[in-house]
Amino acid sequence: MIWIEQPVGVGFSQGTPNITNEVELGEQFGLVRETSRSQGKSVSETSANLPPIAVSTGFFKQFTETFATQEYDIYVTGESYAGFYVPYIADAFITLQDSDMPLAGIAINDPIIGDTTNQQMVVQVPYVDYWQKLLYLNESFIERIHARQDECGYSDYLDTYLTYPPPQTPFPTLAEPSRKNNYSCDQFDSIYEAILEVNPCFGFTVFFNRTDVQAAINAPVGTNWAQCNDGVFLGSGDKSLGPAQNGVLQRVIEYTNNTIIGSGNLDMLLNTNGTLLAIQNMTWNGLQGLQSYPDTPFYVPYHPEYNGGALSGAGIVGSWGYERGVTFYQVQLAGHELPGFAPGAGYRSLELLLGKISSLGEVSDFTTQMGNFTGYTDIYRRADGRAEMF
Repeated sequence: MIWIEQPVGVGFSQGTPNITNEVELGEQFGLVRETSRSQGKSVSETSANLPPIAVSTGFFKQFTETFATQEYDIYVTGESYAGFYVPYIADAFITLQDSDMPLAGIAINDPIIGDTTNQQMVVQVPYVDYWQKLLYLNESFIERIHARQDECGYSDYLDTYLTYPPPQTPFPTLAEPSRKNNYSCDQFDSIYEAILEVNPCFGFTVFFNRTDVQAAINAPVGTNWAQCNDGVFLGSGDKSLGPAQNGVLQRVIEYTNNTIIGSGNLDMLLNTNGTLLAIQNMTWNGLQGLQSYPDTPFYVPYHPEYNGGALSGAGIVGSWGYERGVTFYQVQLAGHELPGFAPGAGYRSLELLLGKISSLGEVSDFTTQMGNFTGYTDIYRRADGRAEMF
């Protein structure tokens, strides 16, 4: 498994940002096309304009040659804004068609894959309604956001398009809330500010900013590591369309037939309904969207390890569905960084990605260890002394 910090300008990466869009990001990752070698010249091309001669150079190609990983199946995974990064990088692999770097599948968790109005504004009120007993917002505020939901057209939009199956037509594009076109429709920021009033957040020391951690992983000591950075795209930022909007994610799905999209139901930033709405607006393998709601129980094996600080989670943890090369799953008690909140579920999804299990509903041990929860009382034990699974 390889962890890569990209694009240039994030995390511990070195260098000066020089890209303006996601296609250039795919090239920067190490997938560069050359159109002329006979005269000693090379011209970088985008994946939208294929040259007659294509060879790969750059970081990842050199990595495969240096560490002799040619012809290993490649699976690309990521979270959050990697909903853009991963499909565009995977699409660059597909475009390149390099037999030394065969793309076998992708997995993205709590991803941004469509437009922000649909994924962050339209779906916030249903999220608040579902989790209101945890959020504990006052009744007058709840009444106001419900009124805005109707006034902004969000209620009718969800009733029409977040359906299974969805209408087999591209969904109309809603204007992004701004001061020019009804800023009051910015449901995300309004709700977020209200939540902070009753549930304030507290600061903490970022793990990767500890100098001992930086030294241990051979990173530049003294780097101010941040989870999210601005300025990695030149100019006014990344103006690329979401990969569910322009065919990029569709090509990856149809090429691999092994695409996994996960969502933590506690995630407000990119919540489950928003991701599903983006999926329902995408066509792949002959149909638009999921035809049935993904409600098959998601089983995570019970296991011997028990850590009181971070339980991995086991048993039925959520639900999933599979259609035409796409597995969508949701974990009930996970937030935005799904594998961090529910490591067992995240690990199980990787087993599926790698083809180690048949589905997320399979009731079996993890493929890397045997045995379930190690109970120490008689109620758990069988006649042969081994722990029984319940």
